[in-house]
Amino acid sequence: MTKTIGSMFPLCIVFIYVLAFLYSPVFNIFRIYHGDFQWATINVGTLCAIMAVYYWIWSHNKEETQLKAVRRDWLITYGTFTFFGLLPALVCYLEPRNESTAWYFVYLSLGTISFNWIHFLNPRNEEYRINCPKRSIAPWIVFLFYALILIVAYNYFDHREQKLLVAALVICSPLYIMSSVQIARIYSGNIVKRKVVTVGEKDGHKKSSDCHICTNPFDSGYRIPRILKECGHTVCGECAVKLAEKNKGKHLFCPFCQSVTLVKGPIKECLPQNFSLMEELNERKLAILEV
Repeated sequence: MTKTIGSMFPLCIVFIYVLAFLYSPVFNIFRIYHGDFQWATINVGTLCAIMAVYYWIWSHNKEETQLKAVRRDWLITYGTFTFFGLLPALVCYLEPRNESTAWYFVYLSLGTISFNWIHFLNPRNEEYRINCPKRSIAPWIVFLFYALILIVAYNYFDHREQKLLVAALVICSPLYIMSSVQIARIYSGNIVKRKVVTVGEKDGHKKSSDCHICTNPFDSGYRIPRILKECGHTVCGECAVKLAEKNKGKHLFCPFCQSVTLVKGPIKECLPQNFSLMEELNERKLAILEV
């Protein structure tokens, strides 16, 4: 890790706090028995082994490009959040009557997630971000799938099993829902470099790869940038369709300069693509996917 120990200190407190609780809440408050101490020791040992594996991964392959390293680290981080977010529920499903085993994996998951959060302190991650569309249905799809699991759990398990499983799913749901959506976005090539504000941008001359009507980013597969032939301004294909529908599909007004562009047929056949911007989008996605 490239951050100093001092900058990691706040998150280390969370990690140490979780480890300290191994010896108190479930294993009788402030009293340690032989069996409880053995469980806690196994848990701490497992966490140390996991930390050693992560340290080896993060310190390996130093010759790779920065973008590939960021993509790899984010996949590992969000993959860990997803797996260990679902692990307590999986254990409650397989061993619903074994509370010691269930709590063991709960604390194992908390410790691993707390340690893995330190990854976000890496300064090279500040140069990139995951591009999130303004209107995305992916979280809702995951939420509906998650609600379906809860309905099945409510109808097909007895009271004790149901209580443990549903509690584990509800408590961890924000973590693994968010993480699974982020993994899908990473695999879709949505890692972009943060924009550096230049003097020209401060003066109002902002160059952007977003549609200035719906504010969503252009995409070579879905929101294809299209040029209005009469004035040369670029809008996404979906916004062009909406503008044409306001005039019965015969013409559209440019929202920036009010020039009239005639359309005769489908938008994809009437308005040319902005190939310069398309090439930039394709090169960016290709660079992200080459791992």
